[in-house]
Amino acid sequence: MLLFVLALLFPLGPTPQAGLVIHDFHISYGRVAVEDNVVVFRVRFFKDDLEEALRKYHKAPEFALEVNPAVDAQFVAYFNERLVLETEGQQLTGQIIGSGEEMEGKEPMWWYALQYEASATIKKLTIKNQLLLELFDDQKNIVKVRHFPDDKQQSYYFDDDTVEHTASF
Repeated sequence: MLLFVLALLFPLGPTPQAGLVIHDFHISYGRVAVEDNVVVFRVRFFKDDLEEALRKYHKAPEFALEVNPAVDAQFVAYFNERLVLETEGQQLTGQIIGSGEEMEGKEPMWWYALQYEASATIKKLTIKNQLLLELFDDQKNIVKVRHFPDDKQQSYYFDDDTVEHTASF
């Protein structure tokens, strides 16, 4: 959580090299909403970090994020392997419901929103989050889970040492 707070307090700026932006840390931030048997997961990445992960995952010489079904399919293959949601022994599969680019100061970010459906009301949700851990030694992933209708909130921190948490409702 400290890294996320620092990121908000100290905006990232451009490097002197041809307008490229560099960041000193690697982080993803996810927000999860759970209601009855539905989960919606929105996750944000530094755009260049996610492009690098997808380039390596798909063994592609180049990779550029954009909103289109082919790129979405490549992201979903990576995402569903590196981030797993389970409830009552059922592994859930996410479907993209939105994506796009936004700016955080001068740093381009990329976000995806995915929806999951379980076969029954979700009482526990296990999250195994290994997003970008294969790329960066300092990668941190923060996920905030919010349950409706009781509005119970929980935050989880994932890194190389801790890749799994379970939220109970």
